[in-house]
Amino acid sequence: MPPGRSRNSLAISGSGNSPNILNAVDWANAHGLVTWGVTGYDGGKLLKLAAKSLHVPLFDMGMVESVHLVVFHWILNDLFGRVNHVGRYDDGQHTIKTAVFEGN
Repeated sequence: MPPGRSRNSLAISGSGNSPNILNAVDWANAHGLVTWGVTGYDGGKLLKLAAKSLHVPLFDMGMVESVHLVVFHWILNDLFGRVNHVGRYDDGQHTIKTAVFEGN
């Protein structure tokens, strides 16, 4: 791993209590990964186990998942802009070489 870079592990559990997710986060913590927990409801055990978290404190799984979806959409949109130098990352020197969308 290059200096200044960290290894991350993303764990998503609406309740924060999925046994498989908790086991994976335990393993990641033990192996030096930076763990991110994405939860809803009261955060469950994952809220305390993960080093960092995105917690949506609602008791409606549909709303929790919708908020998670919006956040992930923003992250991917931002990443796309950074990689392709578009939007707020447009420096005027790059163009996208492949079509992102074809047709209408």
